[in-house]
Amino acid sequence: MKLHSLLRAGVLGVAMLGNALSEETRSLKEAFADHFLVGTAVNRSIVSGEPGFRRGSDLVAKDIALVKAQFNQIVAENDMKWMMLHPRPGEEGYDFTASDALVEFGEAPGWMKSIIETYDGNPYKHLVKMGKRAQQDGVIKGILLHQGESNTNDKDWPVKVKAIYEDLLRELDLKAEEVPLLAGELVSEDQGGACANMNAIIRKLPDVIPTAYVVSSKGCESREDHLHFTPAGYRELGKRYAETIWSLLKSQSDDHR
Repeated sequence: MKLHSLLRAGVLGVAMLGNALSEETRSLKEAFADHFLVGTAVNRSIVSGEPGFRRGSDLVAKDIALVKAQFNQIVAENDMKWMMLHPRPGEEGYDFTASDALVEFGEAPGWMKSIIETYDGNPYKHLVKMGKRAQQDGVIKGILLHQGESNTNDKDWPVKVKAIYEDLLRELDLKAEEVPLLAGELVSEDQGGACANMNAIIRKLPDVIPTAYVVSSKGCESREDHLHFTPAGYRELGKRYAETIWSLLKSQSDDHR
Protein backbone atom coordinates (compact mmCIF):
# COMPACT_ATOMS: atom_id res chain seq x y z
CA MET A 1 0.00 0.00 0.00
CA LYS A 2 1.34 3.42 -0.93
CA LEU A 3 2.26 5.96 1.73
CA HIS A 4 -0.55 8.38 0.82
CA SER A 5 -3.07 5.51 1.12
CA LEU A 6 -1.71 4.66 4.56
CA LEU A 7 -1.98 8.28 5.60
CA ARG A 8 -5.56 8.52 4.37
CA ALA A 9 -6.43 5.33 6.22
CA GLY A 10 -4.83 6.73 9.36
CA VAL A 11 -6.73 10.00 9.11
CA LEU A 12 -9.98 8.10 8.55
CA GLY A 13 -9.27 5.93 11.57
CA VAL A 14 -8.63 8.98 13.76
CA ALA A 15 -11.81 10.64 12.49
CA MET A 16 -13.86 7.53 13.26
CA LEU A 17 -12.32 7.30 16.70
CA GLY A 18 -13.08 10.97 17.31
CA ASN A 19 -16.73 10.43 16.36
CA ALA A 20 -16.98 7.41 18.62
CA LEU A 21 -15.52 9.33 21.53
CA SER A 22 -17.82 12.30 20.95
CA GLU A 23 -20.83 10.01 21.24
CA GLU A 24 -19.70 8.90 24.70
CA THR A 25 -20.25 11.79 27.07
CA ARG A 26 -18.66 10.29 30.16
CA SER A 27 -15.24 11.57 31.09
CA LEU A 28 -12.36 9.30 32.06
CA LYS A 29 -12.78 10.09 35.75
CA GLU A 30 -16.49 9.29 35.54
CA ALA A 31 -15.98 6.06 33.61
CA PHE A 32 -13.60 4.69 36.27
CA ALA A 33 -15.14 6.43 39.30
CA ASP A 34 -16.00 3.10 40.98
CA HIS A 35 -12.55 1.64 40.41
CA PHE A 36 -9.71 4.15 40.75
CA LEU A 37 -8.62 7.75 40.33
CA VAL A 38 -7.44 8.85 36.90
CA GLY A 39 -4.41 11.11 36.97
CA THR A 40 -2.17 13.13 34.71
CA ALA A 41 1.00 15.20 34.90
CA VAL A 42 0.53 18.96 34.61
CA ASN A 43 3.08 21.62 33.70
CA ARG A 44 3.54 25.14 35.00
CA SER A 45 1.41 26.72 32.28
CA ILE A 46 -1.58 24.60 33.25
CA VAL A 47 -1.42 25.33 36.98
CA SER A 48 -0.69 29.05 36.50
CA GLY A 49 -2.85 29.68 33.44
CA GLU A 50 0.04 31.53 31.80
CA PRO A 51 1.34 30.91 28.24
CA GLY A 52 4.36 28.63 28.06
CA PHE A 53 6.66 26.82 25.66
CA ARG A 54 4.74 26.41 22.38
CA ARG A 55 1.47 27.00 24.25
CA GLY A 56 -0.39 30.28 23.73
CA SER A 57 -3.24 31.48 25.95
CA ASP A 58 -5.93 29.71 23.91
CA LEU A 59 -4.14 26.37 24.02
CA VAL A 60 -3.42 26.70 27.74
CA ALA A 61 -7.13 27.37 28.38
CA LYS A 62 -8.01 24.19 26.46
CA ASP A 63 -5.36 22.24 28.39
CA ILE A 64 -6.84 23.39 31.69
CA ALA A 65 -10.39 22.54 30.62
CA LEU A 66 -9.26 19.07 29.51
CA VAL A 67 -7.48 18.35 32.79
CA LYS A 68 -10.44 19.48 34.90
CA ALA A 69 -12.95 17.60 32.78
CA GLN A 70 -11.11 14.27 32.52
CA PHE A 71 -8.93 13.79 35.60
CA ASN A 72 -9.33 13.73 39.38
CA GLN A 73 -5.68 13.37 40.35
CA ILE A 74 -2.64 15.39 39.29
CA VAL A 75 1.11 15.31 39.70
CA ALA A 76 3.71 17.87 38.68
CA GLU A 77 5.46 17.28 35.37
CA ASN A 78 8.75 18.90 36.45
CA ASP A 79 8.08 21.46 39.16
CA MET A 80 8.51 19.07 42.11
CA LYS A 81 11.97 18.02 40.99
CA TRP A 82 14.83 19.07 43.25
CA MET A 83 16.41 21.45 40.76
CA MET A 84 13.10 23.31 40.48
CA LEU A 85 12.45 23.44 44.24
CA HIS A 86 16.02 24.43 45.12
CA PRO A 87 17.42 26.29 42.11
CA ARG A 88 20.06 28.22 44.08
CA PRO A 89 22.58 27.04 46.74
CA GLY A 90 21.99 27.74 50.41
CA GLU A 91 19.07 28.06 52.76
CA GLU A 92 17.63 30.98 50.79
CA GLY A 93 17.74 29.08 47.52
CA TYR A 94 14.36 27.40 47.78
CA ASP A 95 11.51 28.36 45.46
CA PHE A 96 8.06 26.91 46.19
CA THR A 97 6.15 29.23 43.86
CA ALA A 98 5.40 26.59 41.24
CA SER A 99 4.70 23.82 43.76
CA ASP A 100 2.29 26.07 45.68
CA ALA A 101 0.53 26.85 42.39
CA LEU A 102 0.16 23.11 41.80
CA VAL A 103 -1.52 22.60 45.18
CA GLU A 104 -3.79 25.60 44.64
CA PHE A 105 -4.78 24.35 41.19
CA GLY A 106 -5.66 20.92 42.56
CA GLU A 107 -7.82 22.17 45.42
CA ALA A 108 -11.19 23.87 45.42
CA PRO A 109 -11.18 27.45 46.81
CA GLY A 110 -11.76 27.68 50.54
CA TRP A 111 -15.20 29.24 50.21
CA MET A 112 -16.25 26.47 47.84
CA LYS A 113 -15.11 23.59 50.04
CA SER A 114 -17.73 24.28 52.70
CA ILE A 115 -20.44 24.36 50.04
CA ILE A 116 -19.24 21.08 48.52
CA GLU A 117 -19.27 19.45 51.95
CA THR A 118 -22.97 20.22 52.39
CA TYR A 119 -23.62 17.94 49.41
CA ASP A 120 -21.64 15.00 50.83
CA GLY A 121 -18.59 16.10 48.87
CA ASN A 122 -20.23 15.60 45.47
CA PRO A 123 -22.73 18.28 44.33
CA TYR A 124 -23.25 16.56 40.97
CA LYS A 125 -24.33 13.25 42.52
CA HIS A 126 -26.68 15.19 44.79
CA LEU A 127 -28.17 16.88 41.73
CA VAL A 128 -28.76 13.52 40.05
CA LYS A 129 -30.29 12.14 43.24
CA MET A 130 -32.71 15.08 43.50
CA GLY A 131 -33.60 14.70 39.82
CA LYS A 132 -34.47 11.03 40.26
CA ARG A 133 -36.51 11.87 43.32
CA ALA A 134 -38.43 14.48 41.32
CA GLN A 135 -39.15 11.88 38.63
CA GLN A 136 -40.86 9.66 41.19
CA ASP A 137 -43.77 12.10 41.45
CA GLY A 138 -43.48 14.29 38.37
CA VAL A 139 -41.94 14.99 34.99
CA ILE A 140 -38.84 17.13 34.44
CA LYS A 141 -39.64 19.72 31.79
CA GLY A 142 -36.52 21.85 31.95
CA ILE A 143 -33.22 22.46 33.74
CA LEU A 144 -32.52 25.88 35.22
CA LEU A 145 -29.02 27.26 35.59
CA HIS A 146 -27.79 30.43 37.21
CA GLN A 147 -24.03 30.44 37.69
CA GLY A 148 -20.94 32.12 36.32
CA GLU A 149 -19.49 34.47 38.93
CA SER A 150 -16.75 31.99 39.83
CA ASN A 151 -16.05 31.40 36.12
CA THR A 152 -15.86 35.01 34.96
CA ASN A 153 -13.96 35.35 31.67
CA ASP A 154 -13.80 31.57 31.30
CA LYS A 155 -14.35 31.12 27.57
CA ASP A 156 -14.66 27.35 28.03
CA TRP A 157 -17.63 27.76 30.38
CA PRO A 158 -20.23 26.87 27.71
CA VAL A 159 -18.35 23.64 26.92
CA LYS A 160 -18.21 22.74 30.61
CA VAL A 161 -21.94 23.39 30.99
CA LYS A 162 -22.61 21.25 27.93
CA ALA A 163 -20.78 18.30 29.49
CA ILE A 164 -22.78 18.54 32.73
CA TYR A 165 -26.09 19.04 30.88
CA GLU A 166 -25.52 16.01 28.66
CA ASP A 167 -24.46 13.90 31.66
CA LEU A 168 -27.66 14.86 33.48
CA LEU A 169 -29.79 14.00 30.47
CA ARG A 170 -28.13 10.60 30.22
CA GLU A 171 -28.35 9.73 33.92
CA LEU A 172 -31.98 10.86 34.18
CA ASP A 173 -32.92 9.28 30.84
CA LEU A 174 -34.10 12.59 29.37
CA LYS A 175 -34.09 13.94 25.82
CA ALA A 176 -32.57 17.35 25.09
CA GLU A 177 -35.40 18.36 22.74
CA GLU A 178 -37.89 17.71 25.55
CA VAL A 179 -35.86 19.17 28.42
CA PRO A 180 -34.29 22.53 27.48
CA LEU A 181 -31.61 24.25 29.52
CA LEU A 182 -32.45 27.77 30.72
CA ALA A 183 -29.45 29.86 31.78
CA GLY A 184 -29.95 33.21 33.48
CA GLU A 185 -27.55 36.11 33.10
CA LEU A 186 -25.63 37.54 36.04
CA VAL A 187 -26.21 41.05 37.38
CA SER A 188 -26.18 43.14 34.23
CA GLU A 189 -23.99 46.03 33.18
CA ASP A 190 -26.81 48.53 33.61
CA GLN A 191 -26.83 47.60 37.32
CA GLY A 192 -23.05 47.87 37.62
CA GLY A 193 -22.67 44.09 37.74
CA ALA A 194 -19.26 43.06 39.06
CA CYS A 195 -19.26 40.06 36.69
CA ALA A 196 -21.40 41.54 33.93
CA ASN A 197 -18.77 40.76 31.30
CA MET A 198 -19.53 37.06 31.91
CA ASN A 199 -22.96 37.58 30.32
CA ALA A 200 -21.37 37.75 26.88
CA ILE A 201 -20.02 34.24 27.43
CA ILE A 202 -23.35 33.02 28.84
CA ARG A 203 -25.09 34.31 25.72
CA LYS A 204 -22.90 31.99 23.63
CA LEU A 205 -24.38 28.93 25.33
CA PRO A 206 -26.98 28.29 22.56
CA ASP A 207 -24.11 28.13 20.05
CA VAL A 208 -22.78 25.11 21.93
CA ILE A 209 -26.09 23.65 23.16
CA PRO A 210 -28.91 23.96 20.59
CA THR A 211 -31.54 23.39 23.30
CA ALA A 212 -30.19 26.12 25.61
CA TYR A 213 -31.93 29.46 26.10
CA VAL A 214 -30.58 32.56 27.84
CA VAL A 215 -32.73 34.57 30.25
CA SER A 216 -31.83 38.27 30.29
CA SER A 217 -31.12 39.99 33.60
CA LYS A 218 -31.23 43.50 32.15
CA GLY A 219 -32.99 45.87 34.53
CA CYS A 220 -33.15 43.33 37.39
CA GLU A 221 -32.28 45.31 40.50
CA SER A 222 -28.92 44.57 42.16
CA ARG A 223 -27.75 44.70 45.75
CA GLU A 224 -24.90 47.00 46.73
CA ASP A 225 -22.35 44.22 46.24
CA HIS A 226 -23.25 44.17 42.51
CA LEU A 227 -23.06 40.36 42.62
CA HIS A 228 -26.51 39.48 43.89
CA PHE A 229 -30.00 40.68 43.05
CA THR A 230 -32.38 42.31 45.48
CA PRO A 231 -35.58 40.37 46.31
CA ALA A 232 -37.34 42.40 43.63
CA GLY A 233 -34.56 41.62 41.18
CA TYR A 234 -34.80 37.90 41.88
CA ARG A 235 -38.58 37.95 41.46
CA GLU A 236 -38.25 39.68 38.10
CA LEU A 237 -35.60 37.24 36.92
CA GLY A 238 -37.78 34.37 38.13
CA LYS A 239 -40.71 35.68 36.08
CA ARG A 240 -38.48 35.74 33.01
CA TYR A 241 -37.45 32.14 33.61
CA ALA A 242 -41.13 31.22 33.88
CA GLU A 243 -42.09 33.14 30.73
CA THR A 244 -39.27 31.45 28.78
CA ILE A 245 -40.13 27.90 29.83
CA TRP A 246 -43.84 28.54 29.35
CA SER A 247 -43.22 29.71 25.80
CA LEU A 248 -41.13 26.61 25.09
CA LEU A 249 -43.69 24.24 26.59
CA LYS A 250 -46.45 25.88 24.58
CA SER A 251 -44.38 25.50 21.42
CA GLN A 252 -43.82 21.81 22.19
CA SER A 253 -47.54 21.34 22.73
CA ASP A 254 -48.39 23.04 19.44
CA ASP A 255 -45.87 20.86 17.60
CA HIS A 256 -47.59 17.69 18.85
CA ARG A 257 -51.05 18.70 17.72
